[in-house]
Amino acid sequence: MARWLAWAGVAATAAALSAQGGSGTLDSLVKAERAFAKMSVATSQRDAFLVNFADDGVWFIPGPENTREAIRRQPAPAGPPARTLDWEPAIGDIAASGDLGYTTGPYVSTPRAADAPPQTGWFFSVWRWRSDTRWKVAADFGIEAPASVALRPRAFRRSEVRAFKLRVTPGPKALEEELRAADAAFADVASGRGFQTAYRVLATSDVLVFRPGVAPVGGRVAVESVMPSAPLRFTLEPTHAEASQAGDLGFTYGAYTEAAGGRPESRGFYLHVWKRLADGWKLAADVTNQ
Repeated sequence: MARWLAWAGVAATAAALSAQGGSGTLDSLVKAERAFAKMSVATSQRDAFLVNFADDGVWFIPGPENTREAIRRQPAPAGPPARTLDWEPAIGDIAASGDLGYTTGPYVSTPRAADAPPQTGWFFSVWRWRSDTRWKVAADFGIEAPASVALRPRAFRRSEVRAFKLRVTPGPKALEEELRAADAAFADVASGRGFQTAYRVLATSDVLVFRPGVAPVGGRVAVESVMPSAPLRFTLEPTHAEASQAGDLGFTYGAYTEAAGGRPESRGFYLHVWKRLADGWKLAADVTNQ
């Protein structure tokens, strides 16, 4: 999400709200997202981001970079922020173990200068719950895109496809390797059989795809209709992979390369969210830049 405009970054988070019990809930996650947006408007993007990212949380500017470290390297502004950033969660989900979740929705960045236009788009944030910190953002990405509707009022809805919880969960390292293998499998199918086939066989039926400049595309059928069918040269190089304790939800991020039809190779960065279904890991969200 192109929400940190001072660094041309894409980042958004939510406030860390306490929730009852030893794990997070979807309701507490949505409340955290909304509370962070309120904090951003009331104070500043800088202050709110410092409070709400995990110590190892990253944003994409354009590649993954530690958010808190990046902010602290920049001098604090002497006066009021040049822009006011606001957003609203629309869709999201949470692991059965309550320790990992994601949210996405529209944002608007409004300049203080009366003659400057607002900037709009969609954010995508992956959240991690810990008993000592509550919800903190582990990774945040997004796209600039034209606005079609107002931020509010907007009803939040849970993603349609539910992940499959394992009875016996492998350790974190094994889950990490599974997710890296899922990335590799997606790249292999896209390279050998095209993106349409890759989404058809390796994505959830409600997959969300985010590309700069256009509104997100939701649903496998709709995604297939806008994706190229011809094989291409496509690689993914994940630098991070992490799964929930239940082994049902995970995310990866890193760099990609793509070349097709004799065109020059394009490069960029990606964030994938994966859900485990009965037949293995399936891509639930795909955010990339170039």
